[in-house]
Amino acid sequence: FEIRTNLSGAEFHVFYLDHYQVNEVLGSGGMYWIYGGRNALTHEPVALKVLPSNFTPRTLAHFSLEARVGQRLGCHPHVIHMSRIVRADPVYCIVMEYLEGISLQ
Repeated sequence: FEIRTNLSGAEFHVFYLDHYQVNEVLGSGGMYWIYGGRNALTHEPVALKVLPSNFTPRTLAHFSLEARVGQRLGCHPHVIHMSRIVRADPVYCIVMEYLEGISLQ
């Protein structure tokens, strides 16, 4: 199983991580890829921050720390809520609130 991390011209195929249906690539930045999807049980829209499969132990530690800090800050009205971290071997992702809006680029 490999998560596609190529945004140039490739056709995207819907897939599942845990009980999240992943529908689209939203972008990338830093060490991660961001996908849009929805909770297959509740149909709630979500954003999924995915750690690329070639991660190092240090990258995984940073990713886990980011998830824990994000969960603690999630009660602030100006911070995206991070609901959980999902491990679907060999993929790790942070499930976050999906906030629709304009691109910041």
